[in-house]
Amino acid sequence: MLGVIVNTLAVIIGSFIGLIFKSKISEKFTNSIMIGIGLCTLSIGISGTLKGENPLV
Repeated sequence: MLGVIVNTLAVIIGSFIGLIFKSKISEKFTNSIMIGIGLCTLSIGISGTLKGENPLV
C-alpha cells in the first residue's frame, strides 16, 4: 500500500514540475525523450514476450 501512495505522489509531483517547466524545454529535447520512452517500452514488451511460456497469449 505504501508503494501505491508513493507512486501516486511521484506522478502528481512530476506532473506539476512538467507543467511549470514545459515552456522552458525545447521541442527537440521533448521529442528525443518521447522516442527514448517508446524504445524502452518496446524493449520491455519484446523481452516479456520472449520470456512467456505460451506465445499465443
